[in-house]
Amino acid sequence: MKPDPEKKQAAGRAAQQLNLRLGEGAVRRMDELPGHAEALSTGILGIDHVLGVGGVPRGRITELYGDAGCGKTTLALQLVAQTQRGGGTAAWIDAEHAFDPAYARALGVDVPELYFSQPMTGEEALITAVRLVETGVPDLVVLDSVAALLPGEELREELSCGRPGAQARMLSIGLRGLNRAVGSSSAAALLLNQLRTDIRPSASGTGRDRTAGGLALGFYASVRLELKLLYHLMSGEECTGSRLRLTARKNRLAPPYTGVELESRLGRGIDPVTDLVEQCLIMGILQREGRLIRMGRVREEGPEAMAERLRQHPEEAERLRRRLLLRWREDGPVPVPCEAQLLQEDILTEPRLPEPPVCEPAGEKRSVR
Repeated sequence: MKPDPEKKQAAGRAAQQLNLRLGEGAVRRMDELPGHAEALSTGILGIDHVLGVGGVPRGRITELYGDAGCGKTTLALQLVAQTQRGGGTAAWIDAEHAFDPAYARALGVDVPELYFSQPMTGEEALITAVRLVETGVPDLVVLDSVAALLPGEELREELSCGRPGAQARMLSIGLRGLNRAVGSSSAAALLLNQLRTDIRPSASGTGRDRTAGGLALGFYASVRLELKLLYHLMSGEECTGSRLRLTARKNRLAPPYTGVELESRLGRGIDPVTDLVEQCLIMGILQREGRLIRMGRVREEGPEAMAERLRQHPEEAERLRRRLLLRWREDGPVPVPCEAQLLQEDILTEPRLPEPPVCEPAGEKRSVR
């Protein structure tokens, strides 16, 4: 059934009047909006694929939470470094007062170009975030962390006189302003959070893990990511890194409850090349042959050796990256929408590597029908 032309014209006049009264863009047709959500790439294809839009979405609040020492700050610093490499600007609000410039520099962050704040109270931190977003300067604002936001009333009172729920009330009010500011800008807000054990028993009789700061952030965040430590990577008796799992517990832009396993090395963070090798193995682009990893006619002993080869030959890594994106495109939406046409043109016309010849055992004859 076609819409009534008179009603359509009346709706257009009403939208025009509202735009004159409330400002241009107050009422728009859906076909005037962008077809896909813009995002800041993390530089790690596995994470970008889990997020579903190619990275941390712009104009939205994203929450990253997990246990202590699981790598939340490391992942956030890598996102800052990737944003700066792409020509963007980042801001870091250090509510924990524990920022390490040397570690940030080791992960690739351009520390002199990073906007930095160490607020004394939670209200000051939230106001700082809102004001930074409203300037339109930063592409990414990171708040580390929600659990460390101290309500002003607790700062002015004695430790034993604080009222319960003060932090939750502060966040409930402050996040309304931050959500409005982020939603009307092109910035992405990443809020780190911690887990707390609820002392009230659950149905199983044990305490449940909850994020700090009440329930408000869970409603305002468009994406909630849980980072979990699986086990430590050991070299003899020395810990060299950790195995992590990132899961999208909530996602308004893509299917939730998808996850990816990551490998984080001490002092280096999550290696994008190692993640590329693992994702290609999962999708069958690289093949396992016992302890060997095969890529066309090239064979390397184990994922680490293959990752080292790709670091030395970036053109091969780029070829694998494009093949992986094309394979994901066949299964569903491409994580980076703007590359869809480029992938189709470049990969399908690329010559395939010749397969090694199959040698038959001596003395064995092939039957001919």
